[in-house]
Amino acid sequence: MKLHFDQRPDTNYITGYSDTGIQVRDRKFSKPLVVSADAFFEDRLPASFSELDRHHIESLISLEPEIVLLATGSRQQFLAPELSQIFLTNAVGLESMDIGAACRSFNILIGEDRNVVAAFFFDSGPQGS
Repeated sequence: MKLHFDQRPDTNYITGYSDTGIQVRDRKFSKPLVVSADAFFEDRLPASFSELDRHHIESLISLEPEIVLLATGSRQQFLAPELSQIFLTNAVGLESMDIGAACRSFNILIGEDRNVVAAFFFDSGPQGS
């Protein structure tokens, strides 16, 4: 799906998405990715949602967001309680959702100048991308 609206040119709005990737402005991504309003991090997540551990969660929290959106592919998945607890202990909000919901929520929140970070995991494409 393509998303179109007025955007600040220096902000990482998500301009398109599918279950296998997202487009942020003019860049396309199909591997796990962390996005904030002004940065991309391609090295903070494991290859799959099931491999997330304490180290990855702490890496997200080190970005000092007020909320983390966890995009878990075409279907919503949830973190193990002990990993979710890390967010609570650090007073960081956490929302797990499918990719479409995460993209829409991310754009709305950064449009409101909220300090949000989105962590994206994608479904495998036909070639395993």
